[in-house]
Amino acid sequence: MGPHLVHTNSLKSAVYGVLAGRLAGIPVICHIRDRVDSDSLPKWTASAVRLLIDNLSSGVVANSANTMEALRLDRSRGSRWVVSSAINFDALVISAKRRQPSPGLFRVAMVGRLAPWKGQDVFIRAFAEAFPDAGPANAVIVGSALFGENAYEARLKALIADLGVGDRIEMIGFSNNIESILQQVDCLVHASVLPEPFGQVVAEGMAAGLPVIASDAGGPQELISDGVSGLLYPTGDVTALASALRRLQSDPILAARLGRAASQAVSDLTPAAVASKMMDVYMSVRSKIAPASGSYDRDGGHR
Repeated sequence: MGPHLVHTNSLKSAVYGVLAGRLAGIPVICHIRDRVDSDSLPKWTASAVRLLIDNLSSGVVANSANTMEALRLDRSRGSRWVVSSAINFDALVISAKRRQPSPGLFRVAMVGRLAPWKGQDVFIRAFAEAFPDAGPANAVIVGSALFGENAYEARLKALIADLGVGDRIEMIGFSNNIESILQQVDCLVHASVLPEPFGQVVAEGMAAGLPVIASDAGGPQELISDGVSGLLYPTGDVTALASALRRLQSDPILAARLGRAASQAVSDLTPAAVASKMMDVYMSVRSKIAPASGSYDRDGGHR
């Protein structure tokens, strides 16, 4: 195909992409959207991925500063950029404008695939602690088990039953219309117990004008300014999450203020704006490559 540049977009493609790029004499940018660390990958896998990316790529793009830090790359070897992921901002803004208030009822959503590290169990326990009695709140958990985690899904359903909140927490499975769900709720919760690389659903909830309660680690910590554009709580702390839920339920003025600020905070994550940043990355890498033909070497020039 003869491209001037290769842009890999996953960990697997980063591994075979940098090897193929080196063999073909074409510069490769590795776009990393996952934590390359021992809390997410086997230690030897993380080390091998770092080694390949550090030595063979022409540049690295990460979706958050936390993702970049977890890579622990030698910054002297190449260019590094943090570029947040894009969100479908227009559709989310429309959903915010169509939000239908439900007086006297506080509606909460948690969105994401069902997996232990996503912390749905933390959310269920926090909701039950925050609202032990029927009446002021209900919740919806959106997402399904995708990678053989059906046993975890069964445990979540059992936990809901054991805590006596089955009539107020609904698990609806996968949905391809998140915008519609977000317009029906008053708050979005993120409860991952490991640092989230970026937090796509957090950004989407913010764009939809929702107050978001999120774990204070990883990408969400970079998206949310605590008490200004959302609320952060210590990762995995059920009681702290319960307190944050009660705080928003009892203070609709605060919830509305946080929602307005949240939408503004992520207003630069439109596809056009993120595409422009990526074009700057491409041009930066290309500017280091001489226009003459020839194979590319690691130091940024042609042999």
